[in-house]
Order: sequence, then structure tokens, then C-alpha cells
Amino acid sequence: MNINNMIERAQSGDATAQYELAELYYYGEEIEKDLETAVKLYSQAAEQGHIDAQYSLGYCYVYGKGVAKDESKGAKWLTLAAKQGSSKAQYSLGVCYSNGRGVEKNDSKAVKCFMMAAEQGFPEAQHNLGVYYEKGEGVEQNNVEAAKWYRKAAEQGLPEAQCALGVYYEKGKGVEQNNVEAVKWYRKAAEQGLPEAQNDLGVCYSKGKGVEQNYVETVKWCRKAAEQGLPEAQYSLGFCYDKGKGVEQNNVEAVKWYRKAAAQGHAEAKQALEEAERKAERDEQIEKCKEPFRKLLKKYPKATINSAGNETVEYLIENMIEVYDKHKGYAHAYERDRRGLSGIDNSNFRDWGELADTMANNMEYLFQHICKSCVTKTDIMTVAQLAMWTTVSETFMLYLCPAIKRHGIEKEMGEFCAAVVALK
Repeated sequence: MNINNMIERAQSGDATAQYELAELYYYGEEIEKDLETAVKLYSQAAEQGHIDAQYSLGYCYVYGKGVAKDESKGAKWLTLAAKQGSSKAQYSLGVCYSNGRGVEKNDSKAVKCFMMAAEQGFPEAQHNLGVYYEKGEGVEQNNVEAAKWYRKAAEQGLPEAQCALGVYYEKGKGVEQNNVEAVKWYRKAAEQGLPEAQNDLGVCYSKGKGVEQNYVETVKWCRKAAEQGLPEAQYSLGFCYDKGKGVEQNNVEAVKWYRKAAAQGHAEAKQALEEAERKAERDEQIEKCKEPFRKLLKKYPKATINSAGNETVEYLIENMIEVYDKHKGYAHAYERDRRGLSGIDNSNFRDWGELADTMANNMEYLFQHICKSCVTKTDIMTVAQLAMWTTVSETFMLYLCPAIKRHGIEKEMGEFCAAVVALK
């Protein structure tokens, strides 16, 4: 490309050269980027009726590129280019009418502009036309027409249109309901990085709609959308962590994603956040007591919680604490009823109470073994620490107190033991 020759032609008034040189200045190709010079050259060519220069000059005025922002002047130049048949100008003018930029907001005129551009195959205009038909703004509501234009844009690879067409297939709007087709279009848009489509695809995997149910895929796609800030996806990802769907259950991660969605006003995330925060705090407490007990295992590696000797202390720490804690609310209600304090039918809690009693017995087996075997004050304190984070029957004190007395730490543990008893 001979830049000098192009400059000479532009200076002599050649509109095509002026436009082509302006493009080089605008994008900084083969010449130093200079938006102000680009606008001057666009203006010279536009004044001579150059259609692409008129569009580019209008765009620069609307968005303040290389010139003071002037939406009215921008709309003027876009109108001139649109009348000459520029699909880009027709689309951009439609956006101006849609948003009231440089012209009075007018949905009917927006539709007219989008239609002209859409009929020339401009994908963004086709998509926007579909939106107007779907909403019935500026044109009579018509889902069949909306689906028609979404499809035209989708087939050209526009992700927003692909996602919209997926929604239409999933809901059976304007087309015959077809979950397989919905997933097909969601996937095309999702693979292009559209967060809404990524979340929709993830939801389809969670429900097994149009695809085999797969929570691992749900997590994969919802995470992609959540990391882009989509609140619906952040909630979905939080739910997966909360329930252990497709990912290891993790209350801390659940809280993290629920909180992000809630901060953006997601109602369901707000409701789920409080409970998830409580569980996350509980997990943190349990983890605090697990580590010292793991250290105890090194001293008492053969500790068991049954006569057969096939259940280790680690098993109880990893499993029994969580299970017992999960049902302790029912156990408390069962205990109150058994003592005649609740005044309600104990059949509501019988099964849970039996489970809770079983858990308590297992806990006591562990405490009995450890308390009889502990050889240091630190070990006793560790056992007591576990008691503070769990719920066991008063029988536990029959095991803990003798160990405390044996090590001569009654004074140190007095207030602590009182607190434990008060919890029962």
C-alpha cells in the first residue's frame, strides 16, 4: 500500500482516498493512530456523500470518538448513510431510536431501521428485530416472527441470538418445544462465552433436559457464567456446593457464591445465604476440633469405637460428628418431649431421636476409650474441646471427669466442665 499516494489523493479531494486514509488513522494500521485526524478525513469524505464515511462519522459523533460527543449530529450522519442503504448505519440508527440517542425514542422507527438492516443480513439487527417481536414493542407481538429472526442471526453465529433461540425451543415459543434443540443452541452460544447461555446449559444438565443429567457439567458451565458475574449462575454454583451436586460439598464455597449473587439482588440467594453461613461457621468449628484429634491418632492409632475394632477414631471424627450435628435439633426436640416438656406427640421425633441416641452412644464409646488412655493434660483438653463442638449425653462426664481428676486439673477445667453440663 502506497501511503504517500493515498495522502496525495486525499488532499486532492478523492473521497475514497479520504475514507481509506481515515480508516488507517482510526485503527492505527501502517500509520500512527490519530482519531482526530480520522474524524476530519471522515468528514471530508462524508460531505461528498461517501456512504461508509457518513456511517463512520455518525458513529464517532454518537460515541465521542476523536470528536466531542454530539448524538444529534451523529444521528444526522447515520440517517444519511442509512438512506443510501448502509446496513451498519441502519442498525446503528435503530439503536439510536431504541435508546433515544440523538433522536426522540421511537420503537416503531427502531423496528423499521432494524428491519432494513436485517433484510440485508445484518445479524445484530436480526437479533434486535427478534427482541422487538418477542416483546411486542413497536410492532405487534409475534413469537413466530421473533423465532424466525433469532434463527437467521443464530445461523450467522451471533451468540445472543443463539441463546434466545435456545430459550424459544426450551419453552416452545414460536417453535415446537424441543429440549435437544434448546441444548444445541445454548451450547453454541456458551462455547462463545455468553454467560446467560452457559448458565442455561448448566441448568439443562442439572435437570436432564435435552441431555443426560450430569451435575459435573452443571458445575462446569455455571462456574464459567458465575465468574463473569451472572447472579443466576452464582446462585446455581452456590447451590451445587451447598448440596454437593457435581462437586464436593463445601459450605464455605456455597457462602462465597450465594453472597455474590445476593449482593446483586438475587432473592433465592439471599434466602439461602443465612443457612449456608451458619453451616459454614459450623464446619469451621468442626475443623478446629478435628486437627488436634488427628494428632491424637498418632498416639492412639488403635483406638476404636466398637468391640470388633473395625471403626477408627478418624472415621468417627470424619463422619459421626457431622451426622450427629445434622440431626441434633431433632434429638433435642425428642429429649424435651420424652421429659414431657414439649406437649406434642413424640411420634414426630421418634425416628430422629433413635438415630440421635445411636450417635450419642458412638460418641461415648470414643470418649471412654480416649479418656481412659490419655496420658497428658493436653490430650484431655483436646477431648473436652470436641465435647464443646458436639452434643453428647451427660454420661460423657462419667468418662471425662475421672481423667481430669487423674491429671490434677480440676481447677483448670472446672468452669469448662460446668459449661459442658449446661449445654445438655
